[in-house]
Amino acid sequence: MRVDRGVTMQSEPFPAIAKARKGTILVLKLVLDPDHPPMSEIASKIESSGLGIVGGIHGEVEGSHAWTLLLDVPPGVDGDAVLKEIASISGVRSVERHGMKVGDVWLNDAISGVGLLGAKAGILPISTARALFGAVKKYWGPAGEAFLYHMGVAAGKELYSDLKGKIQLSELDLLKSFLGLIKASGWINWFEIVEFSQSKGRALIRVKGSFECVEAREAGGKRSNILRGLLAGFVGAMWDIPTVGEELKCEALGDPYDEILIRAMKL
Repeated sequence: MRVDRGVTMQSEPFPAIAKARKGTILVLKLVLDPDHPPMSEIASKIESSGLGIVGGIHGEVEGSHAWTLLLDVPPGVDGDAVLKEIASISGVRSVERHGMKVGDVWLNDAISGVGLLGAKAGILPISTARALFGAVKKYWGPAGEAFLYHMGVAAGKELYSDLKGKIQLSELDLLKSFLGLIKASGWINWFEIVEFSQSKGRALIRVKGSFECVEAREAGGKRSNILRGLLAGFVGAMWDIPTVGEELKCEALGDPYDEILIRAMKL
């Protein structure tokens, strides 16, 4: 039941801050006709105008294709003129110019959070999350680690309820989707479901690149707390039985991956 990393169009995070090579950064927010999204025409116009694409992201919003593009505009190129030409292309419903210059960088002010399970989600840098969770461990020790674990359990139960209400999948596929959301959020880099059996009350999951383990390695620790709780809460809610999460292996200890066993406390 291995889930490979695969090849994606966006293997790097979408930039919130960009720096131009020589000229300026132009942030475009486009709304396109879903029946005729003219991306090839837009891409040709960008290329012929000499602009470079720093980053791009898209999705379907309220029946339209919404795109945000970060463009590197060389000196001597009129970004507003390019914007007007793009706006005249058939299938382009609207074009807005964004980008706020601060010093020698531009802020991508076209976005405000991301969509997660149909709701707006805020974003924390991984280093900031490590600092938050690290402070709990530092000042409360083992009690703080238990607190983080139970925070994860509560969040895992809530996320199961949200996910189940939005997509109809088998239990195994729901768990895969949940792990995919965790990966998309930057908390892990890879996952594999080794065992999944409600009748036995066992789910064995391997992950690589957990940010908790990087933090634990630096601090001399050895435990996954939030992630272990998230998985225990999600699987427990799915099976409607109390579960507990145990970390059997940990990258922070030199293991090739984290191995987390979710087991039923009673059957």
